[in-house]
Amino acid sequence: MQHVISQKSTSEIQTMKLSRALLTCGVIAGPLFTVVGLTQAFTRPGFDLTRHALSLLSNGDLGWIQICNFLLTGLLFVSCAVGCDKLCVVAVVEHGDHG
Repeated sequence: MQHVISQKSTSEIQTMKLSRALLTCGVIAGPLFTVVGLTQAFTRPGFDLTRHALSLLSNGDLGWIQICNFLLTGLLFVSCAVGCDKLCVVAVVEHGDHG
């Protein structure tokens, strides 16, 4: 029996690299949100994590930092979702729909 080794096309390799980069965005998003939020929580005078929600850091003069944190981590999570979608499409194309 002869085995055929298929070579992936350049576009498939680029799609996999793009998907990996997009999934990495999701891995980065959670820790980034936590680190930025906790850094602000511990450096803001009067802010107490036991009494205040992290989203309250978007108020006040330094609120723009938390707003940027929300926007950036949101974009990173959406990028991760796009990467997941790309992998699902590749899996269906490679293995067929067994649904």
